[in-house]
Amino acid sequence: CTNIKLDRIVKEQILQQLEEVNFMSMKYLRKEYQDFKNILGGKKPEMTDYVNYETSPDPVKFILKESSHYEFVNKMEKTDCLIGPNALKVLRTIDKMLPLKRINEFVIIKQLLNYSETSFKEIKKEISKIISGVPNDSIKHSFWYLSGKTFTVKEENDFWFINGNGEDFLALDISLSKDEKKLVLSSLNYGIIQYQEEFDKTIIDYPHLKLYSHYKKKDICLLSNFKKSLVANREGVWKNNDNYDNYYLFVNLHKEEGIDDRIKYKDHLIDRFKMQWQSQNLSRPDIGRGLELCNHKNLGINLHMFIRKAKEIGSQKLDYIYLGTVTSTSHEGEKPITFQFDFDTPLPKRIYDDLTLIVNPKSM
Repeated sequence: CTNIKLDRIVKEQILQQLEEVNFMSMKYLRKEYQDFKNILGGKKPEMTDYVNYETSPDPVKFILKESSHYEFVNKMEKTDCLIGPNALKVLRTIDKMLPLKRINEFVIIKQLLNYSETSFKEIKKEISKIISGVPNDSIKHSFWYLSGKTFTVKEENDFWFINGNGEDFLALDISLSKDEKKLVLSSLNYGIIQYQEEFDKTIIDYPHLKLYSHYKKKDICLLSNFKKSLVANREGVWKNNDNYDNYYLFVNLHKEEGIDDRIKYKDHLIDRFKMQWQSQNLSRPDIGRGLELCNHKNLGINLHMFIRKAKEIGSQKLDYIYLGTVTSTSHEGEKPITFQFDFDTPLPKRIYDDLTLIVNPKSM
Protein backbone atom coordinates (compact mmCIF):
# COMPACT_ATOMS: atom_id res chain seq x y z
CA CYS A 1 0.00 0.00 0.00
CA THR A 2 1.08 3.61 -0.45
CA ASN A 3 1.20 6.14 2.38
CA ILE A 4 0.53 9.72 1.35
CA LYS A 5 1.46 12.45 3.84
CA LEU A 6 -0.07 15.87 3.34
CA ASP A 7 1.33 18.99 4.95
CA ARG A 8 -1.01 21.36 6.75
CA ILE A 9 -1.22 23.85 3.86
CA VAL A 10 -2.31 21.15 1.38
CA LYS A 11 -4.83 19.80 3.92
CA GLU A 12 -6.28 23.27 4.39
CA GLN A 13 -6.55 23.76 0.63
CA ILE A 14 -8.42 20.48 0.23
CA LEU A 15 -10.73 21.21 3.15
CA GLN A 16 -11.33 24.72 1.82
CA GLN A 17 -12.39 23.30 -1.53
CA LEU A 18 -14.78 20.93 0.23
CA GLU A 19 -16.23 23.85 2.19
CA GLU A 20 -16.87 25.72 -1.05
CA VAL A 21 -18.85 22.91 -2.73
CA ASN A 22 -22.49 23.89 -2.70
CA PHE A 23 -24.07 20.77 -1.24
CA MET A 24 -27.41 22.59 -1.06
CA SER A 25 -27.68 23.42 -4.75
CA MET A 26 -30.75 21.95 -6.44
CA LYS A 27 -28.49 20.24 -8.98
CA TYR A 28 -26.60 18.41 -6.24
CA LEU A 29 -29.74 17.54 -4.25
CA ARG A 30 -31.55 16.26 -7.34
CA LYS A 31 -28.69 13.85 -8.04
CA GLU A 32 -28.67 12.64 -4.42
CA TYR A 33 -32.40 12.08 -4.57
CA GLN A 34 -32.30 10.24 -7.90
CA ASP A 35 -29.40 8.03 -6.79
CA PHE A 36 -31.32 7.06 -3.65
CA LYS A 37 -34.50 6.44 -5.61
CA ASN A 38 -32.52 4.09 -7.85
CA ILE A 39 -31.34 2.18 -4.75
CA LEU A 40 -35.01 1.80 -3.81
CA GLY A 41 -35.73 0.28 -7.21
CA GLY A 42 -37.47 3.36 -8.55
CA LYS A 43 -39.83 3.78 -5.59
CA LYS A 44 -40.44 7.32 -4.34
CA PRO A 45 -38.63 7.59 -0.98
CA GLU A 46 -40.57 7.89 2.25
CA MET A 47 -38.93 9.30 5.36
CA THR A 48 -38.51 5.90 7.01
CA ASP A 49 -36.60 4.63 3.95
CA TYR A 50 -33.61 6.78 4.90
CA VAL A 51 -32.85 4.75 8.03
CA ASN A 52 -32.65 1.44 6.17
CA TYR A 53 -29.59 2.16 4.01
CA GLU A 54 -26.13 3.26 5.14
CA THR A 55 -25.60 5.14 1.89
CA SER A 56 -28.85 7.10 2.08
CA PRO A 57 -28.64 10.90 1.83
CA ASP A 58 -29.61 13.18 4.69
CA PRO A 59 -33.31 14.04 4.17
CA VAL A 60 -32.91 17.17 6.31
CA LYS A 61 -31.17 18.82 3.36
CA PHE A 62 -34.25 18.15 1.22
CA ILE A 63 -36.46 19.59 3.97
CA LEU A 64 -34.36 22.75 4.23
CA LYS A 65 -34.72 23.23 0.49
CA GLU A 66 -38.50 22.83 0.23
CA SER A 67 -39.95 23.17 3.79
CA SER A 68 -40.87 19.45 4.00
CA HIS A 69 -39.67 16.16 2.57
CA TYR A 70 -43.07 15.65 0.96
CA GLU A 71 -42.79 18.93 -0.96
CA PHE A 72 -39.26 18.13 -2.09
CA VAL A 73 -40.39 14.76 -3.48
CA ASN A 74 -43.30 16.47 -5.27
CA LYS A 75 -40.85 18.89 -6.87
CA MET A 76 -38.52 16.09 -7.98
CA GLU A 77 -41.42 14.05 -9.37
CA LYS A 78 -43.23 17.10 -10.81
CA THR A 79 -46.43 16.10 -9.02
CA ASP A 80 -49.02 18.22 -7.23
CA CYS A 81 -49.64 18.39 -3.50
CA LEU A 82 -52.39 15.89 -2.64
CA ILE A 83 -52.85 16.74 1.03
CA GLY A 84 -54.81 19.56 2.61
CA PRO A 85 -53.26 22.87 3.72
CA ASN A 86 -53.61 22.08 7.44
CA ALA A 87 -51.93 18.69 7.04
CA LEU A 88 -49.13 20.37 5.09
CA LYS A 89 -48.60 22.90 7.91
CA VAL A 90 -48.40 20.06 10.44
CA LEU A 91 -45.93 18.18 8.25
CA ARG A 92 -43.75 21.28 7.91
CA THR A 93 -43.72 21.73 11.68
CA ILE A 94 -42.65 18.11 12.23
CA ASP A 95 -39.99 18.11 9.52
CA LYS A 96 -38.59 21.43 10.76
CA MET A 97 -37.75 19.78 14.10
CA LEU A 98 -35.33 17.35 12.43
CA PRO A 99 -32.71 16.19 13.22
CA LEU A 100 -34.26 15.39 16.57
CA LYS A 101 -32.40 16.33 19.76
CA ARG A 102 -35.17 15.46 22.22
CA ILE A 103 -37.46 12.52 21.62
CA ASN A 104 -40.36 13.59 23.87
CA GLU A 105 -42.25 15.75 21.40
CA PHE A 106 -42.28 13.14 18.63
CA VAL A 107 -43.48 10.42 21.01
CA ILE A 108 -46.28 12.71 22.22
CA ILE A 109 -47.42 13.76 18.74
CA LYS A 110 -47.33 10.15 17.55
CA GLN A 111 -49.53 9.20 20.52
CA LEU A 112 -51.94 12.03 19.69
CA LEU A 113 -52.22 10.90 16.07
CA ASN A 114 -53.07 7.38 17.20
CA TYR A 115 -55.36 8.17 20.13
CA SER A 116 -56.36 11.87 19.81
CA GLU A 117 -55.41 12.68 23.41
CA THR A 118 -52.82 11.68 25.99
CA SER A 119 -51.64 12.22 29.56
CA PHE A 120 -48.32 12.62 31.38
CA LYS A 121 -48.57 9.08 32.75
CA GLU A 122 -49.15 7.55 29.30
CA ILE A 123 -46.30 9.49 27.72
CA LYS A 124 -43.82 8.57 30.42
CA LYS A 125 -44.70 4.92 29.77
CA GLU A 126 -44.26 5.33 25.99
CA ILE A 127 -40.94 7.18 26.27
CA SER A 128 -39.64 4.57 28.73
CA LYS A 129 -40.08 1.93 26.02
CA ILE A 130 -37.43 3.78 23.98
CA ILE A 131 -35.12 5.35 26.59
CA SER A 132 -34.84 4.67 30.30
CA GLY A 133 -34.69 7.12 33.16
CA VAL A 134 -36.13 10.14 31.36
CA PRO A 135 -36.57 12.92 33.98
CA ASN A 136 -40.09 14.02 34.86
CA ASP A 137 -39.16 17.68 34.45
CA SER A 138 -38.16 17.03 30.84
CA ILE A 139 -41.55 15.44 30.04
CA LYS A 140 -43.39 18.21 31.88
CA HIS A 141 -41.51 20.78 29.84
CA SER A 142 -42.61 19.00 26.63
CA PHE A 143 -46.25 19.32 27.71
CA TRP A 144 -45.64 23.01 28.43
CA TYR A 145 -43.95 23.48 25.05
CA LEU A 146 -46.57 21.65 22.98
CA SER A 147 -49.29 23.67 24.72
CA GLY A 148 -47.72 26.74 23.12
CA LYS A 149 -46.73 28.31 26.42
CA THR A 150 -43.03 28.84 25.65
CA PHE A 151 -43.67 30.97 22.56
CA THR A 152 -43.40 34.74 22.92
CA VAL A 153 -46.01 37.13 21.50
CA LYS A 154 -43.68 37.74 18.54
CA GLU A 155 -43.44 34.04 17.70
CA GLU A 156 -45.95 31.93 15.85
CA ASN A 157 -47.21 28.93 17.81
CA ASP A 158 -45.97 25.96 15.77
CA PHE A 159 -48.33 23.65 17.65
CA TRP A 160 -51.65 25.33 16.89
CA PHE A 161 -53.05 21.85 16.18
CA ILE A 162 -52.59 20.74 19.83
CA ASN A 163 -54.38 21.98 22.91
CA GLY A 164 -53.90 21.15 26.56
CA ASN A 165 -53.47 22.48 30.07
CA GLY A 166 -49.66 22.66 29.86
CA GLU A 167 -49.34 20.25 32.76
CA ASP A 168 -50.50 16.67 32.18
CA PHE A 169 -53.05 16.60 29.36
CA LEU A 170 -52.86 17.19 25.59
CA ALA A 171 -55.34 16.64 22.76
CA LEU A 172 -55.15 16.74 18.97
CA ASP A 173 -57.20 19.65 17.61
CA ILE A 174 -57.20 18.72 13.93
CA SER A 175 -58.64 16.00 11.73
CA LEU A 176 -56.31 14.27 9.26
CA SER A 177 -57.09 11.71 6.57
CA LYS A 178 -55.51 8.27 6.61
CA ASP A 179 -52.95 9.26 3.93
CA GLU A 180 -52.12 12.51 5.74
CA LYS A 181 -51.55 10.64 9.01
CA LYS A 182 -49.32 8.15 7.21
CA LEU A 183 -47.08 10.97 5.92
CA VAL A 184 -46.78 12.60 9.34
CA LEU A 185 -46.16 9.26 11.07
CA SER A 186 -43.37 8.50 8.58
CA SER A 187 -41.56 11.68 9.60
CA LEU A 188 -42.18 11.00 13.30
CA ASN A 189 -40.86 7.44 13.03
CA TYR A 190 -37.80 8.61 11.12
CA GLY A 191 -37.05 11.18 13.83
CA ILE A 192 -37.40 8.65 16.64
CA ILE A 193 -35.13 6.10 14.92
CA GLN A 194 -32.57 8.80 14.00
CA TYR A 195 -32.55 9.95 17.65
CA GLN A 196 -31.89 6.41 18.88
CA GLU A 197 -28.98 6.02 16.45
CA GLU A 198 -27.31 9.22 17.70
CA PHE A 199 -28.09 9.10 21.42
CA ASP A 200 -28.84 5.41 22.14
CA LYS A 201 -30.73 4.95 25.42
CA THR A 202 -28.45 7.22 27.38
CA ILE A 203 -29.99 10.03 29.40
CA ILE A 204 -27.43 12.80 29.74
CA ASP A 205 -27.47 14.81 32.96
CA TYR A 206 -28.98 18.29 32.89
CA PRO A 207 -28.81 20.27 30.67
CA HIS A 208 -29.04 17.08 28.56
CA LEU A 209 -26.44 18.14 25.96
CA LYS A 210 -24.16 15.67 24.17
CA LEU A 211 -20.54 16.68 23.76
CA TYR A 212 -19.65 17.74 20.17
CA SER A 213 -23.22 17.41 18.90
CA HIS A 214 -24.66 20.19 16.75
CA TYR A 215 -27.46 22.31 18.18
CA LYS A 216 -29.68 25.17 17.17
CA LYS A 217 -30.56 27.67 19.86
CA LYS A 218 -34.08 26.27 19.80
CA ASP A 219 -32.73 22.81 20.66
CA ILE A 220 -30.84 24.21 23.63
CA CYS A 221 -33.97 25.93 24.94
CA LEU A 222 -35.85 22.64 24.80
CA LEU A 223 -33.18 20.40 26.28
CA SER A 224 -32.53 22.83 29.12
CA ASN A 225 -36.25 23.25 29.90
CA PHE A 226 -36.43 26.99 29.28
CA LYS A 227 -39.95 28.18 30.16
CA LYS A 228 -39.66 31.06 27.70
CA SER A 229 -38.08 30.96 24.26
CA LEU A 230 -34.80 32.85 23.91
CA VAL A 231 -34.33 31.99 20.22
CA ALA A 232 -34.68 35.64 19.18
CA ASN A 233 -32.21 36.74 21.87
CA ARG A 234 -29.05 37.93 20.13
CA GLU A 235 -26.95 38.09 23.28
CA GLY A 236 -23.91 35.84 23.48
CA VAL A 237 -24.71 34.80 27.06
CA TRP A 238 -27.90 33.09 28.21
CA LYS A 239 -29.05 32.24 31.70
CA ASN A 240 -31.98 29.94 32.43
CA ASN A 241 -34.07 31.81 34.99
CA ASP A 242 -35.35 28.47 36.28
CA ASN A 243 -31.84 27.11 36.78
CA TYR A 244 -29.30 29.72 37.81
CA ASP A 245 -26.38 27.27 37.94
CA ASN A 246 -25.92 27.16 34.16
CA TYR A 247 -24.78 29.85 31.73
CA TYR A 248 -24.72 29.31 27.97
CA LEU A 249 -22.00 31.07 25.94
CA PHE A 250 -22.35 31.41 22.15
CA VAL A 251 -19.44 32.23 19.84
CA ASN A 252 -19.14 32.91 16.11
CA LEU A 253 -15.42 32.52 15.42
CA HIS A 254 -15.59 34.40 12.10
CA LYS A 255 -17.52 37.63 12.49
CA GLU A 256 -19.81 38.97 9.80
CA GLU A 257 -18.44 41.63 7.47
CA GLY A 258 -19.54 45.11 8.43
CA ILE A 259 -20.35 44.10 12.00
CA ASP A 260 -20.29 46.96 14.52
CA ASP A 261 -16.86 47.23 16.16
CA ARG A 262 -18.55 47.41 19.55
CA ILE A 263 -19.70 43.78 19.22
CA LYS A 264 -16.74 42.48 17.23
CA TYR A 265 -15.50 40.44 20.15
CA LYS A 266 -12.01 38.96 20.06
CA ASP A 267 -12.96 35.33 20.59
CA HIS A 268 -10.62 32.61 19.38
CA LEU A 269 -9.33 29.13 20.09
CA ILE A 270 -5.78 29.23 21.44
CA ASP A 271 -5.28 25.47 21.15
CA ARG A 272 -7.19 22.27 21.92
CA PHE A 273 -7.08 23.04 25.64
CA LYS A 274 -7.97 26.72 25.98
CA MET A 275 -9.58 29.73 24.31
CA GLN A 276 -9.98 33.47 24.66
CA TRP A 277 -13.47 34.88 25.09
CA GLN A 278 -14.78 38.40 25.59
CA SER A 279 -17.90 39.37 27.52
CA GLN A 280 -20.45 41.90 26.33
CA ASN A 281 -18.99 45.39 26.04
CA LEU A 282 -20.79 46.79 29.10
CA SER A 283 -19.69 44.02 31.49
CA ARG A 284 -17.60 44.83 34.54
CA PRO A 285 -15.93 42.31 36.87
CA ASP A 286 -17.41 43.94 40.00
CA ILE A 287 -21.12 43.92 39.21
CA GLY A 288 -23.96 41.88 37.67
CA ARG A 289 -23.32 39.22 35.07
CA GLY A 290 -19.63 40.15 34.74
CA LEU A 291 -19.12 39.50 38.45
CA GLU A 292 -20.88 36.13 38.17
CA LEU A 293 -18.75 35.10 35.17
CA CYS A 294 -15.51 36.09 36.89
CA ASN A 295 -16.46 34.16 40.05
CA HIS A 296 -18.36 31.29 38.46
CA LYS A 297 -16.29 28.58 40.19
CA ASN A 298 -16.96 29.95 43.68
CA LEU A 299 -20.63 30.54 42.87
CA GLY A 300 -21.11 27.01 41.49
CA ILE A 301 -22.07 28.26 38.01
CA ASN A 302 -21.37 25.97 35.03
CA LEU A 303 -20.33 27.71 31.81
CA HIS A 304 -21.44 25.80 28.68
CA MET A 305 -19.59 26.72 25.48
CA PHE A 306 -21.18 26.63 22.02
CA ILE A 307 -19.08 27.53 18.98
CA ARG A 308 -19.60 27.70 15.24
CA LYS A 309 -17.24 28.88 12.52
CA ALA A 310 -19.58 31.59 11.32
CA LYS A 311 -23.25 32.49 11.42
CA GLU A 312 -23.58 31.14 7.91
CA ILE A 313 -21.51 30.01 4.95
CA GLY A 314 -23.06 31.13 1.72
CA SER A 315 -26.81 30.70 2.21
CA GLN A 316 -26.46 27.86 4.71
CA LYS A 317 -26.89 28.72 8.38
CA LEU A 318 -24.60 26.79 10.71
CA ASP A 319 -25.54 25.12 13.97
CA TYR A 320 -23.45 25.48 17.12
CA ILE A 321 -21.14 22.69 18.29
CA TYR A 322 -21.37 21.97 22.00
CA LEU A 323 -17.82 21.93 23.39
CA GLY A 324 -18.79 21.15 26.98
CA THR A 325 -18.11 23.23 30.05
CA VAL A 326 -15.22 25.68 30.42
CA THR A 327 -13.41 27.07 33.46
CA SER A 328 -12.09 30.61 33.75
CA THR A 329 -8.37 30.64 34.53
CA SER A 330 -7.83 34.41 34.20
CA HIS A 331 -9.61 37.61 33.23
CA GLU A 332 -8.59 41.20 32.63
CA GLY A 333 -10.10 44.55 31.74
CA GLU A 334 -13.71 45.63 31.60
CA LYS A 335 -16.29 46.68 29.03
CA PRO A 336 -15.56 44.02 27.75
CA ILE A 337 -13.84 41.61 30.11
CA THR A 338 -11.32 39.34 28.36
CA PHE A 339 -11.31 35.79 29.73
CA GLN A 340 -9.08 32.83 29.20
CA PHE A 341 -11.04 29.60 29.51
CA ASP A 342 -9.78 26.05 29.81
CA PHE A 343 -11.94 23.36 28.23
CA ASP A 344 -12.93 20.90 30.92
CA THR A 345 -12.68 18.25 28.19
CA PRO A 346 -9.88 18.99 25.66
CA LEU A 347 -11.11 19.26 22.08
CA PRO A 348 -10.56 16.28 19.78
CA LYS A 349 -8.11 17.14 17.02
CA ARG A 350 -10.76 16.75 14.29
CA ILE A 351 -13.03 19.31 16.00
CA TYR A 352 -10.20 21.76 16.60
CA ASP A 353 -8.90 21.44 13.02
CA ASP A 354 -12.35 21.99 11.55
CA LEU A 355 -13.11 25.05 13.69
CA THR A 356 -9.74 26.67 13.00
CA LEU A 357 -9.79 26.08 9.25
CA ILE A 358 -9.89 29.51 7.63
CA VAL A 359 -13.03 29.77 5.57
CA ASN A 360 -14.67 32.56 3.65
CA PRO A 361 -18.25 32.88 5.01
CA LYS A 362 -19.37 34.11 1.58
CA SER A 363 -18.23 30.91 -0.11
CA MET A 364 -20.73 28.35 -1.38
